Amino acid sequence: MDSRRLWSVPGSAIHEIVTTNVAFIATKFADWLH
Repeated sequence: MDSRRLWSVPGSAIHEIVTTNVAFIATKFADWLH
């Protein structure tokens, strides 16, 4: 599969969602650690 096609417009939307979820999980994980 062409990764450049994969990470075009839909890829950007997926990447934004993944980044938001990672930030949310990291915040919850930090709260759990403390």
